[in-house]
Amino acid sequence: MTPTRFPLPVVADGPSAPPPAAAPAEAPLDEAQFAPHRTPGEHGYGRTYWRSLEEQALGPAAIADRDREFPEGHFDVPTGFQRRDFLQLMGASLALAGLTACSEKPVQKVLAYTRTPEGLSPGIPLHYATAYARDGIGTGLVVTAWEGRPTKVEGNPSHPGNRGTSGPGEQALLLQLYDPSRARVLKERGAGRSWRSFRESMAQRAASWAPGGGASLRFLVEPNSSPTVLALRQEILRRFPQARIHANAAAPRDNIYEGTRWAFGAPLEPHLDLEKADVILSLDADFLEARSENLVATRGFAARRDLHHPAGMNRLYVVEPRLSITGGMADHRLPARSSDIEGIALAVLAQLGKTVPALSRFASVSGPALPAETATWVKAVAKDLATKAGRSLVVAGERQTPLTHAVAHAINASLGNVGPTIRFTEPVVDTASGLASWKSLLEDLKAGRVDTLVITANNPAFSAPADSGLAALLK
Repeated sequence: MTPTRFPLPVVADGPSAPPPAAAPAEAPLDEAQFAPHRTPGEHGYGRTYWRSLEEQALGPAAIADRDREFPEGHFDVPTGFQRRDFLQLMGASLALAGLTACSEKPVQKVLAYTRTPEGLSPGIPLHYATAYARDGIGTGLVVTAWEGRPTKVEGNPSHPGNRGTSGPGEQALLLQLYDPSRARVLKERGAGRSWRSFRESMAQRAASWAPGGGASLRFLVEPNSSPTVLALRQEILRRFPQARIHANAAAPRDNIYEGTRWAFGAPLEPHLDLEKADVILSLDADFLEARSENLVATRGFAARRDLHHPAGMNRLYVVEPRLSITGGMADHRLPARSSDIEGIALAVLAQLGKTVPALSRFASVSGPALPAETATWVKAVAKDLATKAGRSLVVAGERQTPLTHAVAHAINASLGNVGPTIRFTEPVVDTASGLASWKSLLEDLKAGRVDTLVITANNPAFSAPADSGLAALLK
């Protein structure tokens, strides 16, 4: 049967329009090649179905794997394994796997307030001003709570310690609050105890300490600046004058306070104002590390990294033994061993003594010999600091020696940086929290002179130096 073709209508485009060209003749389709692949119907041939043109032309032999769900080599499916059976098996496996995670939850009833607390309106959050102390240094916070449940922590803009900023430690406070492993009851040798039994036990112990003035009583606490806690310490020492209170911190700041003692005659707390510093020299001081005491410094440094700041961008020199966050932001970084940084600080002091009259007496300071490359670096830093007198800053890290800190303070004082870029206040925390501050406690424990040791310094067995032997003594 030859298919019927219908001619297209001719549309004239003017008197000179040529007649349309005749379409080339097409070869008629050979109907005989499709006849074996058609299903006979009641009236001759029935309907024909195919999945591709190849199957229409050549029949089932065109696609060898037509009846296979998965191609050869992709999945090792046994012959005769049906899709329905596979889905049933996988569904049963997933159901059994999820069954192990099911557990019966306790029944909880939501009850409305009989008497709504004063100032509380359901659906309206309340904001509370509070503080978080780390090693005695407080961070002002504003906590958002819904129906008594804290949900958000932000910095308090009115607090001078952080000026509205917060770090990862402050944001993690919510995780600590809702931590399921958080202690819920008092325990004694693994067994729960009530507050009443605790008070009775402490009253009996206090009676036994009274005759000796608390000579066998020791405290190992974290550095603290709370007036309430400090008043409680004074009350304890008034009642038990022979007791001893030792402070311990994982990162002690003893060298910082000792350096200010060497430079100014008394331990002082330094406060940095990096937004006013055009040139900064960091002597292993990671003042951009995400810690509570660095929040103000980080904010000030970031402000001067803005191209549109009125005072322009600052310049940062860093000397450090390891790559830190501050070192990663440095314009000029000098890798050096930690033990060599004290000599580099002395070399900067001596180089400044050649140009700064107030430091001329240090021009002949003889430190260890420096490599030629380091000496060239020191000259460039000293020149930049001298040209920015009053707008520069030298900062020493807490791991550096007291002499390094004293040298940094001497440079800042001579360049007129004290006041504009750095200021000092009396410390509000314990100025001795390193191993030297509680070395006598180790001796008392070894000698058996301690009957009761009260520990509130987090986990000193973990944070104390390994060679101190504290963990073995606590056993």
